[in-house]
Amino acid sequence: MTTSATQRQAAASVKSRPPRIADRLPAEGENGVFTESWFPLCKSSEIAPGEMRGIDFLDGRVVVMRDQQGKVHVLSAYCPHVGADLSVGKVVGDQIQCAFHEWRFNTDGYVAATAIGDPAPKACLFKYPSADKSGIIWAFNGEEPWWDIPDFEKPNDKLAIRVEYDVPIYPIDPWVICANTPDWQHIKIVHKIAFDHKQYRDCLVWNNYSMQGRLDGYYTDNKGGAIETKAGIFGTSIFIMQGYFAGRWVGILTPFGIPKPGWTQTYFILATEKGDGSEEDRQTISKVLAGLYHLAKVQVGEDKPILRTIKYAPGYLTASDAMLAKYLKLVREFPRSHAGGEYIR
Repeated sequence: MTTSATQRQAAASVKSRPPRIADRLPAEGENGVFTESWFPLCKSSEIAPGEMRGIDFLDGRVVVMRDQQGKVHVLSAYCPHVGADLSVGKVVGDQIQCAFHEWRFNTDGYVAATAIGDPAPKACLFKYPSADKSGIIWAFNGEEPWWDIPDFEKPNDKLAIRVEYDVPIYPIDPWVICANTPDWQHIKIVHKIAFDHKQYRDCLVWNNYSMQGRLDGYYTDNKGGAIETKAGIFGTSIFIMQGYFAGRWVGILTPFGIPKPGWTQTYFILATEKGDGSEEDRQTISKVLAGLYHLAKVQVGEDKPILRTIKYAPGYLTASDAMLAKYLKLVREFPRSHAGGEYIR
């Protein structure tokens, strides 16, 4: 039996085909650890003084509690007695009371009292570093924060701020969405923003947890006109963009939470400067924030079909991907831990 010319050509083509390159990055929760980043848990407005709420976080569950003075505390959700979910209990004074046996825990997570009168055992909840900032309650994955949640360049007390959820959640890790910012091909092709990426590259400031720089350009479709902004990524979970759009200062802070491994909950923190407090000014601010929210939703909507189906594994990167490759290196090298793991699972 002889080999035909067509078969020989097909075999030669297979031999000359370049190998498939797919350099995967560590997933959140892989080997039981997560990046040491700040993650959003809920809106600040959802927890009043003397209230608490249970929230799925990382690969477990926490309770977010606000004491009578208004300070926020984030603690592991499961009672160390027999494992009841503390979020079905209640806040008594400045203590969390378990619904099952009415053990009480102070804001540092330690057992303050047992209802039956037994001496309080040396047991505790895990307390996460937390912050109540820009309309969001945040938790840091780690024993101590080693970098800060970014600020808008304008003081928060001078800003009108609107906070929104994006739903539904995405079946990817937060860093995958963050990688879109240094992905210049993506910005130009998907979001139709024209800008000088070489100038952007030269102005970027990097450290071991962030990248940021000026991103000036203009939309090439009908979403809007010129943009004069500063954009950046902090950690593996926060996008920030602020500057002038249509002649007015605006800011967008987009933090990404992890309600469970492999999934991302997106928030929008939308800001613009307050004016004179008049009714006309309030209406103007309301329209600006509504327009900003619409723009954010449009841009996220452009990404949705991609992000819902992507299997992110960098392969044949080109010269235009230099900054994307640099950010992915930061992700690979980012510190990972899970100090609260045994408490929240």
